[in-house]
Amino acid sequence: MNNERNVDFAVNDALIFKNYLLNTYGIPDINIKLYTDATAAEIDRGIRWLVNLAETKKGEAELVFYFSGHGLPDEQTHEGYIMPVDVTGSDIQFAIKLSYLYAELSKYPTKKVTVILDACFSGGGRTEGLVAMKGAKVKPREETISGNMVVLTSSSEDESSGFYLEKKHGMFTYYLLKKIQETKGDVDYQSLIDYLKEKVNEQSLISNFKHQNPQIIISNDLSQPLNSLRIGSTIQSGTN
Repeated sequence: MNNERNVDFAVNDALIFKNYLLNTYGIPDINIKLYTDATAAEIDRGIRWLVNLAETKKGEAELVFYFSGHGLPDEQTHEGYIMPVDVTGSDIQFAIKLSYLYAELSKYPTKKVTVILDACFSGGGRTEGLVAMKGAKVKPREETISGNMVVLTSSSEDESSGFYLEKKHGMFTYYLLKKIQETKGDVDYQSLIDYLKEKVNEQSLISNFKHQNPQIIISNDLSQPLNSLRIGSTIQSGTN
């Protein structure tokens, strides 16, 4: 494996997610950054774009970072990484640390930051290619988050995240989009994660013969309850 492009339907995930932002939420296209088959430099550029928005808006920004692709833990430190297409498991130090992503997005005050990750960080993936390359699954280290941040992940820390072949999406993203469509975008995060936990695990057992349990991580600094939070207005969308 020379790069990490072989993630089933990741590009489709991001393209359709962007369409929902445009057509369901009415987000102006100028407020959306979309990268497909993203390199490390492109992902970092997108993160810095969001950070600059947060700084400029002086506490009024609402940010969303969406990623569909490979995740991988460092075998020694157990730190989780987002894997760009120009970085492999053998040179993971050049990938994007989750701790870096979370720290940068909470660098300045915001109304809300939502991180959505359709990726697993145990060493498995939609094609299991990274497991074979790394040799074994690794339980990733739990990362702390701060600020007004909520993180939605496609599976628990020791699971892999699969695809929904018939729908040509990641399993998690398919049901994320389905719930947005059914509610016309008017869905709070508590209702969303409850729905995802039920539907994703059920369909994963039917289609992929394995458990996949989406998770939600909430910052201790967050003052609002999950049933009052929804997707915001300044979006960063990307895949690899």
